[in-house]
Amino acid sequence: MKMKRFFVSCIGFIALMTSQNVHAQQEQSLIFMTDVWQSNLLNPALLPEKKYTIALPSVYFNLYSPDVTINDLVVTNSESGKRRLDLDTLLNSRLKESNHFDANVHLQTFGLTFPVSKKFSLTLSHGVFGDPSVTGRRDLLRLIVKGNAQFLAKTTAFGGTADGSVRSEFAIGGTYKLPMITVGARIKFLYGISAIFTPTGKLDIGFNPNDYSVRFINDFDIRTFDIDKLNNLNSIPDLLKNGGTSNNKGIGIDIGGTMKLGKIQLNASLLDVSSTIKWKSGGTSYSSKGDFTYTGMNAGGRDQFFRWDSLSSKSFRDTLKKLIAYKEVNSGVTYDQKLPTRLYLSGSYEVNSTLQVSAMFYSEIRPEESRTGFMLDATAKVLKVVRIGATFGLRNGGFDNLGGHISAKLGPVHLFAVTDNMLTIFKPYDAHKTN
Repeated sequence: MKMKRFFVSCIGFIALMTSQNVHAQQEQSLIFMTDVWQSNLLNPALLPEKKYTIALPSVYFNLYSPDVTINDLVVTNSESGKRRLDLDTLLNSRLKESNHFDANVHLQTFGLTFPVSKKFSLTLSHGVFGDPSVTGRRDLLRLIVKGNAQFLAKTTAFGGTADGSVRSEFAIGGTYKLPMITVGARIKFLYGISAIFTPTGKLDIGFNPNDYSVRFINDFDIRTFDIDKLNNLNSIPDLLKNGGTSNNKGIGIDIGGTMKLGKIQLNASLLDVSSTIKWKSGGTSYSSKGDFTYTGMNAGGRDQFFRWDSLSSKSFRDTLKKLIAYKEVNSGVTYDQKLPTRLYLSGSYEVNSTLQVSAMFYSEIRPEESRTGFMLDATAKVLKVVRIGATFGLRNGGFDNLGGHISAKLGPVHLFAVTDNMLTIFKPYDAHKTN
Protein backbone atom coordinates (compact mmCIF):
# COMPACT_ATOMS: atom_id res chain seq x y z
CA MET A 1 0.00 0.00 0.00
CA LYS A 2 2.91 2.36 0.67
CA MET A 3 4.16 1.78 -2.85
CA LYS A 4 0.73 2.52 -4.29
CA ARG A 5 0.32 5.76 -2.32
CA PHE A 6 3.74 6.95 -3.40
CA PHE A 7 2.92 6.12 -7.01
CA VAL A 8 -0.36 8.07 -6.82
CA SER A 9 1.34 11.10 -5.30
CA CYS A 10 4.10 11.39 -7.86
CA ILE A 11 2.38 9.96 -10.91
CA GLY A 12 2.17 13.19 -12.84
CA PHE A 13 5.69 14.27 -12.01
CA ILE A 14 8.15 11.39 -12.20
CA ALA A 15 6.56 9.09 -14.77
CA LEU A 16 9.81 8.79 -16.79
CA MET A 17 7.94 9.45 -20.01
CA THR A 18 7.69 11.24 -23.33
CA SER A 19 5.06 11.52 -26.05
CA GLN A 20 6.69 8.95 -28.33
CA ASN A 21 6.56 5.16 -28.02
CA VAL A 22 9.22 2.83 -29.41
CA HIS A 23 8.49 -0.87 -29.31
CA ALA A 24 11.12 -3.57 -29.55
CA GLN A 25 10.57 -6.03 -32.34
CA GLN A 26 9.73 -9.68 -31.79
CA GLU A 27 12.04 -12.61 -32.45
CA GLN A 28 13.09 -13.15 -36.06
CA SER A 29 15.78 -15.85 -36.37
CA LEU A 30 13.40 -18.48 -34.97
CA ILE A 31 11.52 -18.53 -38.28
CA PHE A 32 14.54 -20.30 -39.86
CA MET A 33 14.52 -23.09 -37.27
CA THR A 34 11.79 -25.19 -38.87
CA ASP A 35 13.09 -28.33 -37.15
CA VAL A 36 12.03 -27.11 -33.68
CA TRP A 37 8.44 -26.94 -32.43
CA GLN A 38 8.70 -23.29 -31.36
CA SER A 39 8.89 -22.11 -35.01
CA ASN A 40 5.16 -22.87 -35.02
CA LEU A 41 4.70 -19.80 -32.79
CA LEU A 42 5.74 -17.59 -35.74
CA ASN A 43 3.90 -19.60 -38.40
CA PRO A 44 1.09 -22.01 -37.40
CA ALA A 45 1.73 -24.05 -40.58
CA LEU A 46 5.28 -24.96 -39.52
CA LEU A 47 5.64 -28.21 -37.56
CA PRO A 48 8.58 -30.59 -37.15
CA GLU A 49 8.32 -34.01 -38.82
CA LYS A 50 7.10 -35.80 -35.70
CA LYS A 51 3.68 -37.24 -34.97
CA TYR A 52 3.68 -36.25 -31.31
CA THR A 53 5.58 -33.35 -29.78
CA ILE A 54 5.65 -31.97 -26.24
CA ALA A 55 7.19 -28.51 -25.97
CA LEU A 56 8.96 -27.92 -22.67
CA PRO A 57 9.15 -24.39 -21.16
CA SER A 58 11.30 -21.89 -23.04
CA VAL A 59 12.07 -18.21 -22.53
CA TYR A 60 12.81 -15.35 -24.92
CA PHE A 61 13.69 -11.75 -24.14
CA ASN A 62 14.62 -8.68 -26.15
CA LEU A 63 15.91 -5.48 -24.58
CA TYR A 64 16.38 -2.37 -26.70
CA SER A 65 17.51 1.19 -26.09
CA PRO A 66 18.55 3.21 -29.17
CA ASP A 67 19.84 6.05 -27.01
CA VAL A 68 21.72 4.66 -23.99
CA THR A 69 24.15 1.82 -23.23
CA ILE A 70 25.46 0.61 -19.87
CA ASN A 71 28.77 2.38 -20.53
CA ASP A 72 26.81 5.63 -20.89
CA LEU A 73 25.50 5.18 -17.36
CA VAL A 74 28.66 4.16 -15.48
CA VAL A 75 32.37 4.97 -15.24
CA THR A 76 35.22 2.67 -14.27
CA ASN A 77 37.72 3.63 -11.58
CA SER A 78 41.20 3.38 -13.12
CA GLU A 79 42.77 2.12 -9.88
CA SER A 80 40.16 -0.23 -8.38
CA GLY A 81 38.44 -1.24 -11.61
CA LYS A 82 35.05 -0.83 -9.92
CA ARG A 83 32.13 0.57 -11.89
CA ARG A 84 29.82 3.24 -10.52
CA LEU A 85 27.00 5.45 -11.72
CA ASP A 86 28.30 8.80 -12.93
CA LEU A 87 25.39 11.23 -12.66
CA ASP A 88 27.34 14.36 -13.67
CA THR A 89 28.59 12.90 -16.93
CA LEU A 90 25.26 11.22 -17.51
CA LEU A 91 23.23 14.40 -17.10
CA ASN A 92 25.60 16.66 -19.05
CA SER A 93 26.64 14.63 -22.09
CA ARG A 94 25.64 10.94 -22.17
CA LEU A 95 21.85 11.17 -22.09
CA LYS A 96 19.89 12.46 -25.04
CA GLU A 97 16.92 14.79 -24.70
CA SER A 98 14.62 11.75 -24.87
CA ASN A 99 15.78 8.24 -23.99
CA HIS A 100 13.86 5.12 -24.93
CA PHE A 101 13.81 1.74 -23.16
CA ASP A 102 11.82 -1.20 -24.51
CA ALA A 103 11.58 -4.91 -23.85
CA ASN A 104 9.75 -8.03 -24.96
CA VAL A 105 9.65 -11.06 -22.68
CA HIS A 106 8.00 -14.33 -23.68
CA LEU A 107 7.72 -17.38 -21.43
CA GLN A 108 6.31 -20.34 -23.35
CA THR A 109 5.08 -22.65 -20.59
CA PHE A 110 4.03 -25.64 -22.68
CA GLY A 111 3.02 -26.88 -26.13
CA LEU A 112 1.52 -30.08 -27.47
CA THR A 113 0.99 -31.38 -31.02
CA PHE A 114 -0.73 -34.63 -31.96
CA PRO A 115 -2.26 -36.03 -35.18
CA VAL A 116 -6.02 -36.24 -35.64
CA SER A 117 -5.71 -37.79 -39.11
CA LYS A 118 -2.99 -38.35 -41.72
CA LYS A 119 -3.35 -34.78 -42.96
CA PHE A 120 -4.58 -32.86 -39.92
CA SER A 121 -2.71 -32.17 -36.66
CA LEU A 122 -3.92 -30.32 -33.58
CA THR A 123 -1.76 -28.02 -31.44
CA LEU A 124 -2.36 -26.73 -27.89
CA SER A 125 -0.12 -24.16 -26.19
CA HIS A 126 0.20 -21.52 -23.51
CA GLY A 127 2.52 -18.55 -23.11
CA VAL A 128 2.99 -15.42 -21.00
CA PHE A 129 4.09 -12.14 -22.58
CA GLY A 130 5.40 -8.88 -21.16
CA ASP A 131 6.13 -5.74 -23.19
CA PRO A 132 7.20 -2.73 -21.10
CA SER A 133 8.02 0.48 -22.97
CA VAL A 134 9.32 3.60 -21.21
CA THR A 135 10.84 6.84 -22.44
CA GLY A 136 12.47 9.31 -20.06
CA ARG A 137 13.47 12.93 -20.58
CA ARG A 138 16.92 14.02 -19.54
CA ASP A 139 15.57 17.23 -18.02
CA LEU A 140 13.33 15.25 -15.69
CA LEU A 141 16.32 13.48 -14.19
CA ARG A 142 18.17 16.79 -13.96
CA LEU A 143 15.22 18.31 -12.08
CA ILE A 144 15.05 15.41 -9.62
CA VAL A 145 18.80 15.23 -8.95
CA LYS A 146 19.90 18.88 -9.04
CA GLY A 147 16.75 20.85 -8.37
CA ASN A 148 15.05 23.52 -10.45
CA ALA A 149 17.64 26.33 -10.38
CA GLN A 150 18.72 25.45 -13.91
CA PHE A 151 15.15 25.81 -15.18
CA LEU A 152 14.33 29.26 -13.79
CA ALA A 153 12.66 31.79 -16.13
CA LYS A 154 11.53 29.18 -18.66
CA THR A 155 8.97 26.45 -19.20
CA THR A 156 10.33 22.96 -19.77
CA ALA A 157 8.66 19.74 -20.94
CA PHE A 158 9.03 16.88 -18.45
CA GLY A 159 6.10 14.60 -19.30
CA GLY A 160 5.21 11.89 -21.77
CA THR A 161 3.92 8.30 -21.84
CA ALA A 162 4.71 4.81 -20.57
CA ASP A 163 3.07 1.55 -21.56
CA GLY A 164 3.41 -2.06 -20.52
CA SER A 165 1.34 -5.15 -19.92
CA VAL A 166 1.60 -8.77 -18.86
CA ARG A 167 -0.80 -11.13 -20.61
CA SER A 168 -1.48 -14.85 -20.77
CA GLU A 169 -2.37 -16.68 -23.99
CA PHE A 170 -4.07 -20.06 -24.28
CA ALA A 171 -4.12 -21.24 -27.91
CA ILE A 172 -5.55 -24.03 -30.01
CA GLY A 173 -4.43 -24.48 -33.59
CA GLY A 174 -4.60 -26.82 -36.51
CA THR A 175 -2.35 -27.75 -39.44
CA TYR A 176 -3.62 -29.34 -42.65
CA LYS A 177 -1.22 -30.90 -45.17
CA LEU A 178 -1.82 -30.98 -48.92
CA PRO A 179 0.61 -32.43 -51.54
CA MET A 180 2.65 -29.21 -51.94
CA ILE A 181 1.01 -26.79 -49.52
CA THR A 182 0.48 -26.79 -45.76
CA VAL A 183 -1.93 -24.35 -44.14
CA GLY A 184 -2.35 -23.55 -40.47
CA ALA A 185 -4.42 -21.37 -38.18
CA ARG A 186 -4.59 -20.69 -34.47
CA ILE A 187 -7.09 -18.98 -32.20
CA LYS A 188 -5.70 -17.44 -29.02
CA PHE A 189 -7.65 -16.67 -25.86
CA LEU A 190 -6.02 -13.59 -24.35
CA TYR A 191 -6.11 -12.79 -20.64
CA GLY A 192 -4.59 -9.55 -19.37
CA ILE A 193 -2.86 -9.99 -16.00
CA SER A 194 -1.54 -6.50 -15.23
CA ALA A 195 -0.92 -3.30 -17.18
CA ILE A 196 -0.22 0.43 -17.27
CA PHE A 197 -1.15 2.69 -20.19
CA THR A 198 -0.74 6.40 -20.82
CA PRO A 199 -3.03 7.65 -23.61
CA THR A 200 -1.79 11.23 -23.02
CA GLY A 201 1.19 12.46 -21.07
CA LYS A 202 1.93 16.17 -21.31
CA LEU A 203 3.53 17.87 -18.29
CA ASP A 204 5.25 21.24 -18.78
CA ILE A 205 6.59 23.15 -15.76
CA GLY A 206 7.66 26.79 -15.60
CA PHE A 207 9.61 28.35 -12.71
CA ASN A 208 9.32 32.10 -12.03
CA PRO A 209 12.63 33.50 -10.65
CA ASN A 210 10.95 36.61 -9.20
CA ASP A 211 8.29 35.21 -6.88
CA TYR A 212 9.31 31.51 -7.13
CA SER A 213 5.85 30.55 -8.31
CA VAL A 214 5.51 27.35 -10.33
CA ARG A 215 3.30 26.97 -13.39
CA PHE A 216 2.03 23.53 -14.48
CA ILE A 217 0.54 22.91 -17.93
CA ASN A 218 -0.89 19.39 -17.77
CA ASP A 219 -2.67 16.98 -20.05
CA PHE A 220 -2.00 13.45 -18.88
CA ASP A 221 -4.08 10.33 -18.38
CA ILE A 222 -2.47 7.27 -16.78
CA ARG A 223 -4.45 4.05 -16.35
CA THR A 224 -3.43 0.98 -14.37
CA PHE A 225 -5.08 -2.43 -14.20
CA ASP A 226 -4.60 -5.14 -11.57
CA ILE A 227 -1.20 -3.81 -10.55
CA ASP A 228 -1.31 -5.83 -7.33
CA LYS A 229 -1.30 -9.09 -9.31
CA LEU A 230 2.37 -8.56 -10.16
CA ASN A 231 3.18 -9.55 -6.58
CA ASN A 232 1.61 -13.00 -7.13
CA LEU A 233 3.55 -14.12 -10.21
CA ASN A 234 6.22 -16.30 -8.61
CA SER A 235 5.83 -19.57 -10.52
CA ILE A 236 4.30 -21.14 -13.62
CA PRO A 237 1.19 -22.27 -11.65
CA ASP A 238 0.75 -18.64 -10.53
CA LEU A 239 0.94 -17.50 -14.15
CA LEU A 240 -1.63 -20.08 -15.23
CA LYS A 241 -3.98 -19.24 -12.36
CA ASN A 242 -3.80 -15.45 -12.70
CA GLY A 243 -4.03 -15.67 -16.47
CA GLY A 244 -6.93 -18.11 -16.65
CA THR A 245 -9.05 -16.24 -14.11
CA SER A 246 -8.52 -12.71 -15.44
CA ASN A 247 -11.52 -10.60 -16.45
CA ASN A 248 -9.38 -8.66 -18.95
CA LYS A 249 -10.13 -10.76 -22.01
CA GLY A 250 -9.62 -10.81 -25.75
CA ILE A 251 -9.30 -13.00 -28.82
CA GLY A 252 -6.39 -13.30 -31.25
CA ILE A 253 -5.96 -15.11 -34.57
CA ASP A 254 -2.81 -16.38 -36.34
CA ILE A 255 -2.77 -17.74 -39.89
CA GLY A 256 0.04 -19.18 -41.97
CA GLY A 257 1.02 -21.34 -44.91
CA THR A 258 4.01 -23.07 -46.51
CA MET A 259 4.69 -24.19 -50.08
CA LYS A 260 7.28 -26.76 -51.13
CA LEU A 261 8.70 -26.46 -54.66
CA GLY A 262 11.52 -28.96 -54.97
CA LYS A 263 14.48 -27.54 -53.05
CA ILE A 264 12.65 -24.27 -52.42
CA GLN A 265 10.24 -23.69 -49.55
CA LEU A 266 8.17 -20.51 -49.16
CA ASN A 267 6.53 -19.51 -45.86
CA ALA A 268 4.08 -16.75 -44.97
CA SER A 269 2.24 -15.92 -41.76
CA LEU A 270 0.14 -13.16 -40.27
CA LEU A 271 0.00 -13.07 -36.47
CA ASP A 272 -2.40 -11.29 -34.10
CA VAL A 273 -4.97 -10.37 -36.71
CA SER A 274 -7.39 -7.93 -35.00
CA SER A 275 -6.15 -9.04 -31.56
CA THR A 276 -7.51 -6.81 -28.79
CA ILE A 277 -7.61 -7.11 -24.99
CA LYS A 278 -10.41 -5.28 -23.18
CA TRP A 279 -8.92 -4.12 -19.87
CA LYS A 280 -11.49 -3.43 -17.14
CA SER A 281 -10.49 -5.32 -13.98
CA GLY A 282 -8.89 -3.38 -11.14
CA GLY A 283 -8.71 -0.24 -13.24
CA THR A 284 -7.59 3.11 -11.82
CA SER A 285 -7.17 6.34 -13.76
CA TYR A 286 -4.96 9.29 -12.77
CA SER A 287 -5.55 12.35 -14.94
CA SER A 288 -5.05 16.09 -15.03
CA LYS A 289 -5.68 18.71 -17.69
CA GLY A 290 -5.29 22.44 -17.35
CA ASP A 291 -2.99 25.37 -16.61
CA PHE A 292 -2.18 25.75 -12.89
CA THR A 293 0.05 28.20 -11.04
CA TYR A 294 1.24 27.43 -7.52
CA THR A 295 2.23 30.46 -5.47
CA GLY A 296 2.41 28.95 -1.99
CA MET A 297 6.09 28.11 -2.01
CA ASN A 298 8.09 28.70 1.15
CA ALA A 299 10.64 31.43 0.37
CA GLY A 300 13.12 29.67 2.63
CA GLY A 301 13.19 26.75 0.19
CA ARG A 302 14.03 29.19 -2.63
CA ASP A 303 14.89 27.67 -5.98
CA GLN A 304 15.50 24.13 -4.68
CA PHE A 305 11.86 23.34 -3.96
CA PHE A 306 12.06 20.14 -6.01
CA ARG A 307 14.67 17.76 -4.62
CA TRP A 308 15.04 13.99 -4.61
CA ASP A 309 14.91 13.84 -0.80
CA SER A 310 11.60 15.73 -0.72
CA LEU A 311 9.64 13.25 -2.87
CA SER A 312 8.89 10.87 -0.01
CA SER A 313 7.62 13.47 2.44
CA LYS A 314 3.88 13.62 3.15
CA SER A 315 3.79 17.40 2.77
CA PHE A 316 5.30 17.15 -0.70
CA ARG A 317 2.77 14.50 -1.77
CA ASP A 318 -0.13 16.61 -0.49
CA THR A 319 1.23 19.71 -2.21
CA LEU A 320 1.80 17.81 -5.45
CA LYS A 321 -1.83 16.68 -5.56
CA LYS A 322 -3.00 20.26 -5.10
CA LEU A 323 -0.75 21.95 -7.62
CA ILE A 324 -1.32 19.56 -10.55
CA ALA A 325 -4.95 18.91 -9.58
CA TYR A 326 -5.03 15.32 -10.74
CA LYS A 327 -8.15 13.20 -10.41
CA GLU A 328 -8.23 9.58 -9.29
CA VAL A 329 -11.02 7.35 -10.63
CA ASN A 330 -11.42 3.78 -9.38
CA SER A 331 -14.56 2.59 -11.17
CA GLY A 332 -15.55 2.23 -14.80
CA VAL A 333 -11.97 2.58 -16.05
CA THR A 334 -11.32 0.65 -19.29
CA TYR A 335 -8.75 0.48 -22.06
CA ASP A 336 -8.66 -1.37 -25.39
CA GLN A 337 -5.17 -2.71 -26.03
CA LYS A 338 -4.67 -3.55 -29.70
CA LEU A 339 -1.76 -5.93 -30.22
CA PRO A 340 0.45 -5.19 -33.23
CA THR A 341 -0.13 -7.38 -36.27
CA ARG A 342 3.06 -9.15 -37.38
CA LEU A 343 3.89 -10.34 -40.89
CA TYR A 344 6.57 -12.94 -41.66
CA LEU A 345 7.56 -13.76 -45.26
CA SER A 346 10.43 -16.23 -45.66
CA GLY A 347 11.94 -18.58 -48.18
CA SER A 348 14.69 -21.21 -48.11
CA TYR A 349 16.78 -23.11 -50.65
CA GLU A 350 18.53 -26.43 -50.02
CA VAL A 351 21.97 -26.00 -51.58
CA ASN A 352 22.85 -29.59 -50.76
CA SER A 353 22.12 -32.21 -48.10
CA THR A 354 23.96 -30.23 -45.39
CA LEU A 355 23.52 -26.53 -46.29
CA GLN A 356 20.40 -24.37 -46.51
CA VAL A 357 20.21 -20.63 -47.24
CA SER A 358 17.18 -18.50 -46.39
CA ALA A 359 15.82 -14.97 -46.37
CA MET A 360 13.06 -13.36 -44.33
CA PHE A 361 11.06 -10.11 -44.42
CA TYR A 362 9.32 -8.97 -41.23
CA SER A 363 6.84 -6.20 -40.52
CA GLU A 364 5.21 -5.12 -37.26
CA ILE A 365 2.11 -3.08 -37.98
CA ARG A 366 0.84 -0.61 -35.38
CA PRO A 367 -1.71 2.22 -35.60
CA GLU A 368 0.96 4.85 -34.95
CA GLU A 369 3.80 3.31 -36.95
CA SER A 370 5.14 0.20 -38.68
CA ARG A 371 8.50 -1.45 -38.06
CA THR A 372 10.22 -3.65 -40.63
CA GLY A 373 13.16 -6.02 -40.69
CA PHE A 374 15.07 -8.13 -43.19
CA MET A 375 17.34 -11.09 -42.46
CA LEU A 376 19.57 -13.57 -44.32
CA ASP A 377 20.40 -16.99 -42.91
CA ALA A 378 22.72 -19.91 -43.64
CA THR A 379 22.14 -23.18 -41.76
CA ALA A 380 24.34 -26.27 -41.85
CA LYS A 381 23.75 -29.80 -40.58
CA VAL A 382 26.58 -31.18 -38.43
CA LEU A 383 26.91 -34.82 -37.30
CA LYS A 384 23.31 -35.48 -38.46
CA VAL A 385 21.86 -34.37 -35.11
CA VAL A 386 23.07 -30.76 -34.90
CA ARG A 387 22.03 -27.75 -36.98
CA ILE A 388 24.02 -24.52 -36.74
CA GLY A 389 22.96 -21.27 -38.38
CA ALA A 390 24.19 -17.70 -38.76
CA THR A 391 22.00 -14.69 -39.56
CA PHE A 392 22.68 -11.16 -40.72
CA GLY A 393 20.08 -8.50 -41.20
CA LEU A 394 18.28 -5.25 -40.66
CA ARG A 395 16.64 -4.79 -37.27
CA ASN A 396 15.66 -1.68 -35.32
CA GLY A 397 16.88 0.51 -38.19
CA GLY A 398 20.44 -0.86 -38.39
CA PHE A 399 22.25 -3.40 -40.58
CA ASP A 400 24.48 -4.45 -37.69
CA ASN A 401 22.63 -7.52 -36.44
CA LEU A 402 24.70 -10.67 -36.53
CA GLY A 403 22.76 -13.55 -35.02
CA GLY A 404 23.05 -17.27 -34.61
CA HIS A 405 21.12 -20.39 -33.67
CA ILE A 406 21.85 -23.98 -32.81
CA SER A 407 19.68 -27.04 -32.26
CA ALA A 408 20.57 -30.59 -31.25
CA LYS A 409 18.50 -33.79 -31.23
CA LEU A 410 19.50 -35.95 -28.29
CA GLY A 411 17.24 -38.96 -28.61
CA PRO A 412 13.67 -37.82 -27.94
CA VAL A 413 14.85 -34.46 -26.60
CA HIS A 414 15.45 -31.50 -28.88
CA LEU A 415 17.47 -28.59 -27.42
CA PHE A 416 17.93 -25.21 -29.08
CA ALA A 417 19.16 -21.67 -28.51
CA VAL A 418 18.81 -18.58 -30.69
CA THR A 419 19.84 -14.92 -30.70
CA ASP A 420 19.39 -12.12 -33.21
CA ASN A 421 22.41 -10.20 -31.89
CA MET A 422 25.54 -12.16 -30.96
CA LEU A 423 27.67 -9.00 -30.68
CA THR A 424 26.11 -8.38 -27.27
CA ILE A 425 28.04 -11.38 -25.94
CA PHE A 426 31.40 -9.77 -26.75
CA LYS A 427 30.57 -6.14 -25.87
CA PRO A 428 27.63 -6.23 -23.45
CA TYR A 429 28.28 -2.77 -21.96
CA ASP A 430 28.31 -1.07 -25.36
CA ALA A 431 25.25 -2.81 -26.77
CA HIS A 432 22.01 -0.97 -27.53
CA LYS A 433 20.09 -4.24 -27.87
CA THR A 434 20.17 -7.69 -26.28
CA ASN A 435 18.20 -10.53 -27.81
